[in-house]
Amino acid sequence: MFEQARSPRRPLWIALMAMSVVMLAACSDDASSTKGCPAGQITNPISGGCEPVDCPAGHIFNPIKGACVIGSGPDAGHLDTDPSGSDAVTQNNGLGDSGQQPGDTNTSNNTNPNNANNHCTGLGCDDDVIVVPDTGPGTPYRPQDPAQAQYHSCTSADTRNLVAPKFLSHTAGNYLLTTERSVNASLVTPTAGLLNAHVFEDTQNKFTGFVVSLAPQANQTTPAMLSQALLTSIQSITGMNTASLRHAGRQTLTHDQMSAVTRASILLPNGTAPHVARDAILARQIGLTAQNLGHTLTATFSANANAPSVLVYQIVRRSNQQYVLIAALATLADYENDALTTGTRIDDLVSGTALAYADESMTDQCVSYTIRDTNEVDIIISLDASGSMSGVQNALANFAQEFTQLLDATGADWRVGITGVDCDNIQNDAGLSQEYRNLWSTASSGAGGIFGIEICKTPFGIGGSGNNGKLIGGGFTRDFQQIDSRMRQVSTTGSEYTLTMGVAAIDRSLPRAENSASKIRPNAAVILVVVTDENEELFKQKFTFIGGTNQTLTGAQRTEMEAFARPWIEYLRRPDVDAPVFGLYWLPGQPCAGATDVAHDIDHFVTQTGGAGGSVCQGDVTTTFRDIADATRDLTSGLRLIGAPVATTIRVAKEGPNNVDSVLNRSRIDGFDFDATNNSVLFEGPSAPQVDERVVVPYMRWNRSVQPCETTSQCTGTRKCMNGVCR
Repeated sequence: MFEQARSPRRPLWIALMAMSVVMLAACSDDASSTKGCPAGQITNPISGGCEPVDCPAGHIFNPIKGACVIGSGPDAGHLDTDPSGSDAVTQNNGLGDSGQQPGDTNTSNNTNPNNANNHCTGLGCDDDVIVVPDTGPGTPYRPQDPAQAQYHSCTSADTRNLVAPKFLSHTAGNYLLTTERSVNASLVTPTAGLLNAHVFEDTQNKFTGFVVSLAPQANQTTPAMLSQALLTSIQSITGMNTASLRHAGRQTLTHDQMSAVTRASILLPNGTAPHVARDAILARQIGLTAQNLGHTLTATFSANANAPSVLVYQIVRRSNQQYVLIAALATLADYENDALTTGTRIDDLVSGTALAYADESMTDQCVSYTIRDTNEVDIIISLDASGSMSGVQNALANFAQEFTQLLDATGADWRVGITGVDCDNIQNDAGLSQEYRNLWSTASSGAGGIFGIEICKTPFGIGGSGNNGKLIGGGFTRDFQQIDSRMRQVSTTGSEYTLTMGVAAIDRSLPRAENSASKIRPNAAVILVVVTDENEELFKQKFTFIGGTNQTLTGAQRTEMEAFARPWIEYLRRPDVDAPVFGLYWLPGQPCAGATDVAHDIDHFVTQTGGAGGSVCQGDVTTTFRDIADATRDLTSGLRLIGAPVATTIRVAKEGPNNVDSVLNRSRIDGFDFDATNNSVLFEGPSAPQVDERVVVPYMRWNRSVQPCETTSQCTGTRKCMNGVCR
């Protein structure tokens, strides 16, 4: 996940809550939506008749009504179709609700338009009002947060001009990929063998790429292993032997609950033309030559002879029989240039929300809110400072000033606390809550252990700063010199209780309190960061299969480890904690010569709490902390989008003088951006809305990305059950 840090900026992050509105099915070529209709017409899934897709000026095609209605937009209803009805490229073949989809949470106010007795709202319902919470304080993501958004009613006009994305759909490959409408694509038809793939290109925005569904090898049991295999395959291509991993990406769960690596990137040698690399890399995945791929794309992309190109990718491992790889290629200079849209468009493709199963459908949503004031974040770093970690410890201490500058650039009110990873006599430590101490007794580790000696004991009785999760220096600080000094004071006893002492530090910082340097603030988001080259010591003591260079756990081993971790993760997901775990550790599936243990346990905490992991063996470990600074821009808002939005469909407007809305551009310089990692919207530059200004954000999301619930225990990751939906 750890992208190259961009230039400092002062954004305002807003994460939004909305309620579901009318369903919008994502129809593919496979659905035969154009069969039986003349050229230029499309099957209306509601009426069954053929309707025109080209609308007069001042009109837009309404995919629910299957007709042109008064409206405007960048596409004005020109919805291209694939006349073959086969696995190929489609832009919007009769988007409409073909029936209740799995995962739909429709109510009487946002129902299936096939049912004449239901009240239609949203896209295609010209006179209706979309139902959202009443005007007044919105329901915060964290119960302790103050009202940060005031919700109003969106109208159907807000969603009427939403532009559906282009779809790359493949039945046999079981994928549906959304792209910008400016993308051209072609089904891949190799001269030999089968390949479930599309290639695509966007010459205007200077990138190209492919999506492919493949079968993993028997030893490729995680997305990280598949990522390493991709790098190895690229290095085996003539002229690309110097390709190198730029960023390991974020290991996460997708909106359809599949394990994935998102926004990973590989540097390609200087002078590598993106379109040439695209075909060579795709062909290598199935043992073909580029000349035998078979597709219709012909555009060429210039390369810089003195600078690298970059491949940015996402890998989703769905089963032992299938994984999906999405890769986008551009010159590194174009990808990193915020004045261009190359970076945002590539990131939209590989950040986790653009891909779904072939039969998935979409729903439009809208939220209107008023921006409130800046929010708070308290960051706790649990740092392993054993002898092997001295280099990392020094690197992070030296990075303290830049880290605080990055945090300042988020616009958040932040503080940092540092603790060590040694512990002693947990059960008798009155500074820790009984709830926390019970986590140890449940694990049968607080009393007893090897040869009758407590497991939670510093070696040879040597204590040190940070013992049992105490914050070094007595609490949190904003002073980079103090952060530097406290990182250097972390004890070097040899214990590696990174996760458990990080949780202890959180526990000591509760209950929340105002104006206390040692307590988490009442309205602050919490981030836990663990830094180590080993596993969590408690897990190593509990399981013989945890530790060492073992890259793969059996199904039974993983089940046992996850059961043991569950109460700890539930503690981190408590409403008064709600802390994602970020980490520097040995990522499973990646080489890491400088570490001792493959950290399966820490990696599990990271993915289950919605954090991110970076390799402790990467050349610049400070990239992780740049990413943590990035994460604060969302977490401090306290609110998140419901479901997985399709980033290309997000539209943002702010209310201007005389109630005239001003539409914001998608821009990392002046406008809005979307962060799929934290599911939030970012505003930047002079156009950014100010406090007390009203903002309207309509978008489309995948239906199955919203999970109905009765209790929080039914929700995955960091989500909670609120008003019958996991959020």
